[in-house]
Parts: sequence; C-alpha cells; structure tokens
Amino acid sequence: MDTSIFKIKQRNIEKGEILTQREVIFLFENIKNYKHRIILKILYFLGLRVSELCTIKFSDLDLHNNLVYINGKGSKIRILYIDKYIKELFQLYIKSFHFKCVNQSNIFIFNNKNGSHISRNTIYKFIVKYSKLYLNKHITPHILRHTLASHLIENNMTIEEIREILGHHSIETTELYVHKNEGKLHRKFNKIFDKLLV
Repeated sequence: MDTSIFKIKQRNIEKGEILTQREVIFLFENIKNYKHRIILKILYFLGLRVSELCTIKFSDLDLHNNLVYINGKGSKIRILYIDKYIKELFQLYIKSFHFKCVNQSNIFIFNNKNGSHISRNTIYKFIVKYSKLYLNKHITPHILRHTLASHLIENNMTIEEIREILGHHSIETTELYVHKNEGKLHRKFNKIFDKLLV
C-alpha cells in the first residue's frame, strides 16, 4: 500500500478548515454509500485516528457494557464509552458489511474478504472525495479529529476530557486541536445529531 499520502508534515490546522456542525450534518446526509457513511460517523463521533478505527477487533468491542477498547499510539489502550447511537452504528455495520470468519473474536470488525482490516488509504480517499463533492473542501481524517475537538469545546467539554477521548499523551497536543469560536456556545450537542440515526 502506498502510504506516502500520510507522510504529511505536522502543522496546526487553521480554524477555517474545521467543519461546522451544520457541515458535518450536511455531509452525513448526502453520502449515499451506506457503508462509507457508517464508517465516517464512527470515526467522527469517537474522534478516532484512522489507524485506530481500522484495527478495532471484535474482542475490543464490549456492546453489553457499551465500551470499545482502542489500541492507540504506542500500543496504549484507551477505553471509550459508546452511547446507544454509536452502538447501533457498530451493530448495523457488523450485520450489513462485516465479512464473517471462523474465529470472530480476534477478527477486525472493518475487514475485507481476506480477513485483513480495511486500509487507511481507502478511508482517506473516500473522506477526501465526499468532502470535495458535497462541501467543496479538502477534508482529511486528521482534520475530522480536529473538527470533533472543536465541537466538543464549543459544548463546554474541558480540555482534559477531550484529551482522554482523543488519546493524547500531553495536554499541549490537545490544545492544538481545539479552536474556540467566539459567540454563543452550543450546549445541545447530542440533540443536534439525533437526526443522524441511520
């Protein structure tokens, strides 16, 4: 796989590159590919790195307790709570698109016919494709993570709470992700996205 597209010099994301909540809703509503739409929603709502989403296994998903174990940078595991909506997204994806294998417990959820996980390149390409098509913007998975962080801070979540969600080692890294918008804070974040249930 050509990974050159991921070797991008680290830089601060400009505020203008961050999607608004309305743009996120518009993007979700217009993606016709059901599989891609679910992947994009899970990636956004959990604030995952692409590599983290690709490598989620059945053994990492505890739907009974509404938890998902994320294998982050440096093999550091973080535990994220998944609400009813995100739980349904996982269930819908598994039911509709997962390729069944003999040993399900150790298999990637987002897999292909060969049992390997979906590639970062695949997800990168369709995010760029849809953002250009529907928003006329060049949005990458990295920018999508910045977008979630910005939306969470708009809704009064603390920097430390966001750091834990994103899996950053230092608070300074998280601060680079946060873009405070002046004006009225949106305190009904969850209600805004109720309409996005598949």
